[in-house]
Amino acid sequence: MPEPRLTFIVDAKNLASREFKDLKRDLNSVERDAAKAGGGALGMAKALGPAKIAMIGLGVAGAGLALIAPMLGDTVEAASALNETLSKSKVVFGSAARGVEDFGDDAALSLGISKQAAVEAAATFGNLFVGLKLGEKPAADMSTRLVTLAGDLASFNNLDPTEVLEKLRFNAAVAHIYELANALSSCLQNAGPHPPTDVAYALREAAELLARIAAPMVPHLAEECWAILDHDTLIAEEPWPAPEKALLVEEMVTIAVQVNGKRRDELTIARDAAKEDIEAAALRLDNVVRAIGGRKIKKVVVVPQRIVNVVA
Repeated sequence: MPEPRLTFIVDAKNLASREFKDLKRDLNSVERDAAKAGGGALGMAKALGPAKIAMIGLGVAGAGLALIAPMLGDTVEAASALNETLSKSKVVFGSAARGVEDFGDDAALSLGISKQAAVEAAATFGNLFVGLKLGEKPAADMSTRLVTLAGDLASFNNLDPTEVLEKLRFNAAVAHIYELANALSSCLQNAGPHPPTDVAYALREAAELLARIAAPMVPHLAEECWAILDHDTLIAEEPWPAPEKALLVEEMVTIAVQVNGKRRDELTIARDAAKEDIEAAALRLDNVVRAIGGRKIKKVVVVPQRIVNVVA
């Protein structure tokens, strides 16, 4: 079934076509009468009469309005969305927001994305940089450079630049960096001023890793940290850290234990524990024993590493 708006436009075009055909027919039919009435445009007007001229004018004007009304609605909606985005940009960048808005105009011409998409992406990045205390102007500069980089990458790989911008989830990356920074801070406090050799080595390795993974978001700060760690190379030239996947696997897992579909307790057990061991450990939990209440156990469903459900 065709979209209602498209049907509306098609009907308007048909109306305009019919009115112009009627106008042509009327002009042909009154050509001789117009000549008798004095010729020229005045003669034609007299032959047609004011009523017909008004009807034709209204019909053509109505068709024109019908054609532009959907476009006008889209334009108003787009303008409203752009104004909202610009307002958000002013909140993020403050006095530097004007430069971001000008960048949006340039991006619309050079990067193949709308001004709104460019400013919105810059504001998203800016939230992160302002949160890292970079200041409004440096945050605006970093944000607009990232948007430009995304546009260039999209062009080089023949991709939609708007889609590329949406996939640059720097907020998720920064959240994980904060997790590492908090863990490193706790370790430093616990280690004291003179940690053992193995702990000191681990802390240095973590600090280097933190600088390397933060570099895409705060490259200048990362380079300074890299230099403080006594490196004479650029962090931008360092390879991206490769995780040791085996170390990411937790040896112990926590499993929810239910009785008749209701959560009663949880069980922490070895990741590779057998189903029989998981079932036995779950049935020994005090909360589970109370929930069963001496009833006969009909069956125990065990999904390793996820859940245990006791049916009684």
